Amino acid sequence: MALYEYKALTKTGIVKSGTLDAASDSAARAELVAKGLYPVSIKLHTTSTLFSFGNLFQATVSQKDLIFFTKQLAVLLRSGVPLLQALELLIDQFTGKLKSILITLKDNIKEGKSLADGMEQYPLTFSRIYMQLVRAGEASGKLEFILDKLVQYLERQTQIQSKVQGALMMPIIQLVVMFVAIIFLMVAVVPKITDMVSDLGKELPTATLAIMAISNFLIEYHIALLVGVLLLA
Repeated sequence: MALYEYKALTKTGIVKSGTLDAASDSAARAELVAKGLYPVSIKLHTTSTLFSFGNLFQATVSQKDLIFFTKQLAVLLRSGVPLLQALELLIDQFTGKLKSILITLKDNIKEGKSLADGMEQYPLTFSRIYMQLVRAGEASGKLEFILDKLVQYLERQTQIQSKVQGALMMPIIQLVVMFVAIIFLMVAVVPKITDMVSDLGKELPTATLAIMAISNFLIEYHIALLVGVLLLA
């Protein structure tokens, strides 16, 4: 299925535009005719194309955008704005993946589907908990209250993720510092010490010879090693 943008005429001559999901443009045209509309133009919605640049770099909606959407939808519903109109107002506030999703949700609601049913098409954006709570909110008539709770849940989840990422970064930083220190010792300090020992005419221990070999290797191939580390990072 793909998302198509259309312009069509009603029986009274009014121009109507929107989007719909269909297997092809001919299927989209047939669906419009079945609804009593005369198709004027039908084209593939750019943000829903499988290999579009938007989808390559934005496979999922960011947590920040999801929180903002949930918060704004709750505010509009609490103000007495109907769900369909609220989604129409929010569509213009977003771009890319989320905008495409909101357009589809709006069209689904026009067709009589629930908000939760529409969200089930996007499991990468709306988690199972999110969809279940929205469904409960729609059933109880307290969707705005549920959305407020979802905002709190998402914000708390974001804080936990930030703390976990921060905790994971510290060992990585320590390893990098230790690696740099070892490289410095091998490249700058060890050669000077071995030169001093060699000048004394003493035979070097096996362990020292091994360290010297490592030092020479690092000096000779330091550029290749640096490139390798950067590629792994």
